[in-house]
Amino acid sequence: MITMKFGGTSVQDADAITRVVGIVKESLPRQPVVVISAIAQATNTLEKIGVAARDGNAALARGATDELLRRHVSVMNNIIRDAAAKKTLAEYIAAAGVSINNLSSGVEKLGELTPRTMDAFYSFGELLSSRIVAAALAEQGVPSTWVDTKDFMVTDDNFTRARPVMEILGPRLEKVMRPVISGGRVPVTQGFIGVTVSGVRTTMGRESSDYSGSVIAAALGAEAIEIWTDVAGVLTADPRVVESPIRVESLSFTEAYELTYFGAKVLHPGTMIPAEVKGIPIDIRKSGDPGMPGTRVSSATHAGPARVRSITYLADVTVLTLTPRLRQDRNPFREQISAVLTAKGGETLIMSATESRTALVLRSGRECGEISESLKGLCSAEVRSGVSLVCAVGENITAAPRLPARFLGAIGERPVYFYSNGPSGNSLIAAIDSAGTEEVVRSLHLEFFGRASSR
Repeated sequence: MITMKFGGTSVQDADAITRVVGIVKESLPRQPVVVISAIAQATNTLEKIGVAARDGNAALARGATDELLRRHVSVMNNIIRDAAAKKTLAEYIAAAGVSINNLSSGVEKLGELTPRTMDAFYSFGELLSSRIVAAALAEQGVPSTWVDTKDFMVTDDNFTRARPVMEILGPRLEKVMRPVISGGRVPVTQGFIGVTVSGVRTTMGRESSDYSGSVIAAALGAEAIEIWTDVAGVLTADPRVVESPIRVESLSFTEAYELTYFGAKVLHPGTMIPAEVKGIPIDIRKSGDPGMPGTRVSSATHAGPARVRSITYLADVTVLTLTPRLRQDRNPFREQISAVLTAKGGETLIMSATESRTALVLRSGRECGEISESLKGLCSAEVRSGVSLVCAVGENITAAPRLPARFLGAIGERPVYFYSNGPSGNSLIAAIDSAGTEEVVRSLHLEFFGRASSR
């Protein structure tokens, strides 16, 4: 049994869904469980609807809803021929539209859009797309069963960032999915969305459908996880920045986690966690060209000397440097900083601490003012925004002769506001001015892979 997750561009229109059906049909001997993302841009549209309703712009909310429904109806009309199936699907899309409009009306009256309500909006994307894919499979003679995540994907109630509760989820998933699989049918379900124990819709963070597929695979004991996307696996750099980057044939779970944590968009970072625990390999493939080789992520290590596997970057982060007013043991100092960060909701990507100062890279600078104010009696604070992290990833590269020096040398004369040999030993990280990010990525790619043409 395998799980097959298809991203938004893989189901964005009738032609894309037709390719998905073909890929699934080829995999029927492996007993696939299919996990579907919302069609491309649907999640952004649903967010737009919620924000418009909150701001009192009912016309914009209604117009965006109508356009979203039209897109799904157009896909349905171009792919479903069976009259009864089309009627059922059309009724489901229309009912979703009524629910979205009712939700918008409530938000408009209250003038408030809570994370819980935003998750209610978000959920419609995957619910609609997965229904269409299930119908498209049936249209082509593939026995399929649409499965709602509300029946198994139990999460906590941290809305928009919920986490699965595996001890509840696992038994429910077995009860729901196993009879479908044993009966020779293909379960089709949703990524990204879950449900609290009390039945309220949640989401697990933007782009988290990959994570959903991994959670399902781990709970069912799958032999592999396939992530079908719009690129042929992991590349040595962002193809929007470096022309013709090289496909990476294989990565360890740790390498893949660090690449995605520090900006690579090909996978959600959480995807690696359930897969690594159960030792399930992840294959990243291109749905637009399923014959192309992709990238395998697994527990296997690389033979030969340490080398950089890929370059990534994360834009618009903030470096917060804290200097204690009195010299003290760094452990209590770090504990106090950690308590303030937790209280103020600051998300620390990476930190470096000495007795004389602590430097943190925060995903957002929004909380820096409150953090600095809370710590002003303890330390002085310097906030630097407009910063990007650039990162080279590869097993054991921090200890490899000359690699750290080559990394810094490729950055050149630019100021480096934060530098770290990543704690895992598998990454070299530097914070630089955002204005020079793409040039630095190309310079690093030239240094380690010999290609650096800009697009």
